[in-house]
Amino acid sequence: MAETCEEYDVRVGDLIRWVISYAVFAADDRGYVYPVTPIYERGIVVEVSYIDPCLVCAYVTHGEFGSGHRLVDISDCQEFDILSRNEEFVE
Repeated sequence: MAETCEEYDVRVGDLIRWVISYAVFAADDRGYVYPVTPIYERGIVVEVSYIDPCLVCAYVTHGEFGSGHRLVDISDCQEFDILSRNEEFVE
């Protein structure tokens, strides 16, 4: 079962990644097609929404669509991971 946005507890300074597309799809013997090779985008969280914790703003340095800020809706991501946690969390 997938985690909810609140369970992730995303914080400013966290290194995150999420799937933006798939490079390869494969079919089984029944003809069902499944994504196999995900394409990830990675970024540093610069802000988390106070209204909806599922919305985070991340800064991406080398993404598929160039560098810059991205608004990421965690609830809409098929795969989402926190790769590194910011230990110097200040509220």
